[in-house]
Amino acid sequence: MFFDNYPYLFPFVTGVFTSFAGLVILLRGWKLPQARFFALFTFALSMWLFLTTFMLNYCENAEFAVMIDRVIYFFAITVPAVIFHFSSIYSENKKRRSLVIFAYILMVIFWFFVWSPYFIDGLNHFSNGCHSQARILHHIYLVYFGFFSTIVLFDILILFKNETSHPKRIQHLLIFFVLFANELVAISGFLPAYNINSSLVTYTLSFLATTILMYAMFRHNLFELKVVAMNVFIGLVVVASLVQIFIADTPVLQVVNVLVFVVIVFLGFLVTKNVREEILSREKGERLARYLANANARLREIDKQKTDFVSIASHQLRSPIAAIKGYASLVSEGTYGEVPATLLEPIHRILESGQRIGIMVDDFLNITRIEQGRMIYNMVPQSICKLLETVINELRVVAEEKGLALSMTCENEKNYLVKVDEGKMKQIFSNLIDNSIKYTPEGSITVTVTTLEPEHKLLVKIKDTGIGIAPEEIQNLFQKFNRASNANEANVLGTGLGLYIAREIMKAHEGWINVESEGVGKGSTFTVELPVYDEKSIPSKEVG
Repeated sequence: MFFDNYPYLFPFVTGVFTSFAGLVILLRGWKLPQARFFALFTFALSMWLFLTTFMLNYCENAEFAVMIDRVIYFFAITVPAVIFHFSSIYSENKKRRSLVIFAYILMVIFWFFVWSPYFIDGLNHFSNGCHSQARILHHIYLVYFGFFSTIVLFDILILFKNETSHPKRIQHLLIFFVLFANELVAISGFLPAYNINSSLVTYTLSFLATTILMYAMFRHNLFELKVVAMNVFIGLVVVASLVQIFIADTPVLQVVNVLVFVVIVFLGFLVTKNVREEILSREKGERLARYLANANARLREIDKQKTDFVSIASHQLRSPIAAIKGYASLVSEGTYGEVPATLLEPIHRILESGQRIGIMVDDFLNITRIEQGRMIYNMVPQSICKLLETVINELRVVAEEKGLALSMTCENEKNYLVKVDEGKMKQIFSNLIDNSIKYTPEGSITVTVTTLEPEHKLLVKIKDTGIGIAPEEIQNLFQKFNRASNANEANVLGTGLGLYIAREIMKAHEGWINVESEGVGKGSTFTVELPVYDEKSIPSKEVG
């Protein structure tokens, strides 16, 4: 078998990969104690593997092989304490300080005992290698090794669970976990000390684990491995060009090589500088992206809390407002006795104010329902002309009190139907027509219904001769809490929510609402667009 002929290749290649991984991590984060401890861990593990390769070539010399194995154990003894210290720093467990010190004390004690015949002595021979024989202190060493390795394993599992929001630390943990798996596999390397030949399994699995590690580092570019590889390549080119200066056999060639060396160093410096700046820029962008993501999440939470607060507050206001309106109405009607003439006007103002507050509360509740997706729509086929007639009849008295002409023209000859929520559609048209009345000091309000045959849609236009809207304000008119700048001049109060709610409700009806105005003082026209009812294309169920 190949392993019988070349048993040293597996631990040697594994040691090379392990050393490379430790070197990369040290170069990428040498200022961090975690990286330095990790590098120390990989160094000890690599020496363990390299010396094993060396020992396998001297199995015929038992005394020399045992001496080499003692040196191997010197590094193997280092691994549990170092890896435990590393995981304690990573897990930020300050309570472990005394236990870490105890681990190092045990490490030093076993360093002294490893040279004793009570630790290992004699040699077990196998077809594919050899191993020293375990003695009493070796059993105690395995307890030390297993105890601290088990704690580290639990640390890794906890860190993987809690550190999902830190990609770089997860990269450290990923590589650390694979190398730790290597260490656990290496535990099976202690079995030959008890005359159990596990070398083939140990070195094969160790090689596979490290191969997976290297694949992950290159495939996913962990620790900017491609950048490190590029820097290594530039360094090799610089060294090669430097060597060329000394091996040149003519002065002219030496001068040329010196110039080439200077150019390569200069270009290498520029490339390395640009790469470093690119990395810093990308890391800054990643930090900014994480900050913005957290800020957006916080804003969404605040917005949700605001919506919940508005909903609760609005619900709590409805009862006292209803009581104010109810009692004021009863008083004005004489239910509690005859009302003096001097109180009729104040009571009338109380009723008007109560109605305005009631409308505001309803607007806030509608906003809450829309934003939380709780608005319920009971869609049924309706004649748009009949629905408008009802609304106009209710508002005609208000218009006549201001001396305004309110009329409707319905060109819907085929009497097309629209599928709408009757109550909400009446609310929209009532708000639009009522606004036209409020913002029109004199003149008229005209409502027209027309049909767009090719598009199979109905258009409802509400045109007034009121104060108009400035062109630059039209695009923002349907935003929340937005009102025309001349609204206060017309002495009209409002929250700026009505048009926003109207457009959101129209979206649920697969329709649209828009406004046009030639400018201030030239009136405005609101256009409501609705799809004509088609029983085959529009579902009859409730929409929420």
